[in-house]
Amino acid sequence: MCYKMNEIFNSNSCLKKHLEKPKIPPSMSQSENCKKPLSKEDAPDDADRLPPFETSLFMAMAQAREAIISKFVPLIREHDLTTQQWRAMRILDREDGLEVSELAQRSHVLKPSMSRIARNLESRGLVKRKKVAEDNRRSNLFLTNKGREIVRLIAPASMERYRYMEQRFGTSKLEELKELLIELADVVQDYDPEDQ
Repeated sequence: MCYKMNEIFNSNSCLKKHLEKPKIPPSMSQSENCKKPLSKEDAPDDADRLPPFETSLFMAMAQAREAIISKFVPLIREHDLTTQQWRAMRILDREDGLEVSELAQRSHVLKPSMSRIARNLESRGLVKRKKVAEDNRRSNLFLTNKGREIVRLIAPASMERYRYMEQRFGTSKLEELKELLIELADVVQDYDPEDQ
């Protein structure tokens, strides 16, 4: 039986060719055949190498944000607010009567998200809408007395944390940092990969 199978196999050149393993040159191992090492021309330049993630700008900003947010979030969660809802209320506390689009822009929140935030705050009696006299399709948002009272309740503990940062980090350094971050945001906003 084995003899007959060998005879069939040897006589059928197509079958033999199909089943034979591809030959690997003696100078190249199987691992080298699967993956060739990058040549000097293919290797990235030093300028294209990513910096260590632990010391990258992204990581530094994320670390600072998490450290700061973790001290303020518990204050606003006591009143069942999210950071974006608190942001909107803080802005309205300083400048009442903004439209949703204006509030979204100043809060750095997308307009559809701000529309949902406004509806939520309105349903809880924290903000109210007033139609624009010239155009009934538009409306302005105002803090209610209830909303303003929540801002007043959160403010003391919030200011306590700001004062701590000023004392430990330095008031001038903190102001400079805020200015630099705003400047950086403006620069990054103008970045267009197609122009590079």
